[in-house]
Amino acid sequence: MKIIVVYQSSTGFTKKYAQWISEELSCDLAAYEDASKKINDYDVIIYGGGIMAGRIAGFNKLKKNPLIPGKKLILFATGATNMNASEIISQIRDNNLTPEEQKSIPFYYFEGGINYESMGFFSKALLKSMCKSLQKRRNRSDEETGMMHALMKSNDHSDKTLITPLTAYVKAL
Repeated sequence: MKIIVVYQSSTGFTKKYAQWISEELSCDLAAYEDASKKINDYDVIIYGGGIMAGRIAGFNKLKKNPLIPGKKLILFATGATNMNASEIISQIRDNNLTPEEQKSIPFYYFEGGINYESMGFFSKALLKSMCKSLQKRRNRSDEETGMMHALMKSNDHSDKTLITPLTAYVKAL
C-alpha cells in the first residue's frame, strides 16, 4: 500500500503535522502544488490543511481532482481552536464533509496555533477583528474566552502525540 501525506500550509502548523505523520508512517510527503499530478501513484492520500473561516484550505480543490475517486482519503485540519472544543471541531468537519463523505473519509483535528508573522494582511486583519469582537462581547462562553486569548498573539500548541489516532488508523488499514 503506497501512502502520501499532502498538505497546504500558510503558517507552518499544517506542514509540521504533515511531516510528523510522514515520518511516523515512513511515507511520502508533498505540498499540494507538487502532489496534484502524482496522486495517481498512491493508494492512500492523507490530506491536511489549515482552517480559515471554517473551511479547510485546499480541500475542495483536492476533492475535484479526477484522480481521487477510488483512493482511500483521510483528512486532517489544523487551527487555533483548542482540542477540547468538540462543538467547534464538529462544525469544521460538517462544513467540509457532506454526511455521505463523513462515512468514508476519516477526519482528524490537530491544534496548531497562530503565527501572525507569517500571515498575509487579510488573514491577520480577519483574526485581529475576531479577537476585538470577542473582547467586546459580554457573557462569553469558556470556548469564546479561550479563542479570544488564543487570538491575542502568536502561539504554538502543536503536539506530535496528537497524530497517534490518525497514524494508528492508517497502520491498521
